[in-house]
Amino acid sequence: MLLESNEQMARSLADRIIAINEERKQLQAECYNAIKGTVEECIAAGDKVLVIKADEAMPGIVGLLAGNLKEEYGRPAVVFAPKADVNGVLHWVGSARSIEAFHMLNAITSCSDLLERFGGHKLAAGLTISADDVVFEEFRKRMNECASDLTDEDLNPTCEWDVELDESEITDDLYAQIDALEPFGSEAPRPVVKIRVKLVEESHRFMGDHDQHIKLFAENFSLVGFNLAQRFIDLGLPQEFTAYGYLKSNCYRGKITKELSLLDLCA
Repeated sequence: MLLESNEQMARSLADRIIAINEERKQLQAECYNAIKGTVEECIAAGDKVLVIKADEAMPGIVGLLAGNLKEEYGRPAVVFAPKADVNGVLHWVGSARSIEAFHMLNAITSCSDLLERFGGHKLAAGLTISADDVVFEEFRKRMNECASDLTDEDLNPTCEWDVELDESEITDDLYAQIDALEPFGSEAPRPVVKIRVKLVEESHRFMGDHDQHIKLFAENFSLVGFNLAQRFIDLGLPQEFTAYGYLKSNCYRGKITKELSLLDLCA
């Protein structure tokens, strides 16, 4: 009887953990979609470091959001969420994720006069600033000054992949398996896949203020490439090519679609 009781308790706890994780993933997806418009504006303005306020996010997921931005856009990212202290005073609590070419902690340290607290290392950091728009904008400006020497090659590094797949293997079940592995992070990075893609007849789209991004369509999924439009053009707008990227479920207005977030493509 005791063994049966322990098993029931374990199952109950496991079900609760799964439910909490699913709720967290849904909140993360909603917050991520909410900030992507601001991200596009920052990139169009020439920002190399994405410094973003996620008004609806909880401090507990800003690290995940920053990691998502770093993965998708290939840029260092700092995401803040609002949090009130014990006296009811509002602050912005942030988490940062970086690329190999940019030392995040050094950059943040150079802005220490704007910060209430901070700590971390080259690729990740945590920080807090006052809820003051002037301070926030100054921090964003100075972080981007620190990144002024980053090149296009730094922001679009040589792609290393984990697994090669056939298009026929890109199924709902595969996406569900990848979603079940979340959250991803520096110690458990999202797997990079290599796929030979054949586009369907639906027209490709150029996106962004300068048509610098692309959205393409394969049989079972779409492909989104930020700052890869010129690369696609240079390849001659191919109907078939090799793609490298992250498989991600994209939730927009309640509709979930299968997507490959492109890191690179070649003929």
